[in-house]
Amino acid sequence: MSSPSSPDENVNDVLLEIDELLLHADARVIAERGTPPAELLTEIGAAAVRERRLRDGGRQLRFYSPMDGPLRIELCGVSGEHMRACSTAEAFALACGEGAR
Repeated sequence: MSSPSSPDENVNDVLLEIDELLLHADARVIAERGTPPAELLTEIGAAAVRERRLRDGGRQLRFYSPMDGPLRIELCGVSGEHMRACSTAEAFALACGEGAR
């Protein structure tokens, strides 16, 4: 019997599957009963592409939501090194492909 996978492994598996689908221009994501709608899967795929571009540029966004404080967003290197804090607006801009300031 295999051990349950961690949430991070599950997310990585989904992102790898989405990346694979996006490599094929003919691939169509079909939403079946019990799965998210196709439009949502398309948005998830687009987010995966944006995340890949950030990583290819040596950056990643990290979101922290402490129980006792406000949301914190950090721009980090792909190895996890802290570069600087980001505002919500800047995080959205980076995620949409605009350059870091």
